[in-house]
Amino acid sequence: MSAVKILLIFKLLNVLKPVRKAIIIISSLFLFSSCVHKQVVPPNATMFRYVDKDTHDTIKFYAYKDLDTAIYYAKKENKNILVVFSGWATSTRGEWRTLAAFDDEKKIAENFIIAWLPVDDKKPLIDTNQVVLWGNMNMKLKTIGDRYSFFQNDVFKASCQPQLCFIDTMKMPIGETTYAEWDKAAVTKFINSGLKKHE
Repeated sequence: MSAVKILLIFKLLNVLKPVRKAIIIISSLFLFSSCVHKQVVPPNATMFRYVDKDTHDTIKFYAYKDLDTAIYYAKKENKNILVVFSGWATSTRGEWRTLAAFDDEKKIAENFIIAWLPVDDKKPLIDTNQVVLWGNMNMKLKTIGDRYSFFQNDVFKASCQPQLCFIDTMKMPIGETTYAEWDKAAVTKFINSGLKKHE
């Protein structure tokens, strides 16, 4: 190879140095930005969206529509369960607006497994012969909705939706409970009450 060709190659490499640096910097920034604020997505969970009417921001929450599945993942990840008693007929989805008022869906995802339990779910239970004492009467639980409605009434002494509360993996209530709430301070107090106490 001639000295002229070698000189041309070195000149070309010197010209490309700034371009290469720029490519590395841009790539690094892209990778960093893709990691920042990345929300934890639980496996096999259903995504629920809340769209802020003022900012038009879309806030995503991931929840299990089955209590046993939520408990399984809560045990696996050593988390408490944020239970949302709601229903398919609840059109306003006040539960997601309530959680959106906390203004940190990432912290919610990192600290809780969300169980969204529709009390009006008409799918039949596998065992439709389960009899429970509901109030002063013996009643059969026939549907999934019956099961969740009874659980809400039995553990939290409530029957209106949406209701948000916390349980541990033994189905024992912890922390506070709330309903449709838009005040950030009140929602923050509620969320903090359900955080797992680490020794």
